[in-house]
This record gives sequence, structure tokens and C-alpha cells, in this order.
Amino acid sequence: MTATPERSDGIDIFKAFDYNIAYEIRLKKAMECNLICPFHYFGISDLEIDGELVDDNTDFGHLISDERARKIKEASDKFGTDNGELRALVFCSSVKEAKELAGKMNLLGIQSIALSGENSTEQRTAAIESISSADNHRIEMIFTVDIFNEGIDIPKINQVIF
Repeated sequence: MTATPERSDGIDIFKAFDYNIAYEIRLKKAMECNLICPFHYFGISDLEIDGELVDDNTDFGHLISDERARKIKEASDKFGTDNGELRALVFCSSVKEAKELAGKMNLLGIQSIALSGENSTEQRTAAIESISSADNHRIEMIFTVDIFNEGIDIPKINQVIF
């Protein structure tokens, strides 16, 4: 069972199961049948930092700049949450990016942590418990790399940022 049959890592998941598909439903149909929780999707594009458009070829320094961190915070604040309590999962392209941005968010007053394959299962579990808790000092943003991509269920998450 997978939510990502078309994979970016080149693995043919269909072949792994001899092309035997017991059941398939796509996102649009699952939404029409009310099989998934409601969500709102906001695309944020044309991000400019220091007057330069950020895209796939952007210098890494711009990805971890103070200005980008502020723009992430502004977008998070603008789109808000269902209950005013931020619990965000932020996907990053590298461990360095996740660590730098988590540090910058902490400086901006948002309790954040970076998690990757370098972290133990115990550390990941503690972060999930923290972001899910009612504690006033809980984690508000988890910056992640190559984990939490699939097979994760954190019901309290109310923002996902790519």
C-alpha cells in the first residue's frame, strides 16, 4: 500500500508487487468521496530574495537567507491555522538547509527543530510528541529532510510547507 506509486527515486513499485493492484484511488476521487481530511492548498510562487527570483538553480545561500526565513514566517502567518496554534511540517532539500532555517525560525520566535535521517527514532518520536502536545513551549515547526515523506500520520499538523 502506498500513497506515492509514481516515485521520484526511480523505483517501480508496481513491479515490486508483480503489477498486482488490489485497489487504487487517486487524490481527486478520494476527496470527492470524503475519504481524506479537508485541506486548503496555497501555492506560493515567484519568491524573490535580494531582488533575485528563487528557482531550482538558485544559489544555496539564498535558500537559507534571513530574508527567506522571514518570508516563510510571513506566509505561515498569512495563511494561518485552523485554531491559531501553529504545528507545521516543512520539507527541505538538504540537512544544512533544514538546520539553518530551523535556527532562524527559533530566532524569529517560532520553536523549531530540524530532523533528518541523522536523527534517532527516539528523537523523531520526541519531536512528534512535542509538536502534538498542548505545552506552551512545544515545537511549532519541524524542518525535515528525507523523512516524513510517506507513511506518517501526525493528526495535529495544520501546515505543510514545501
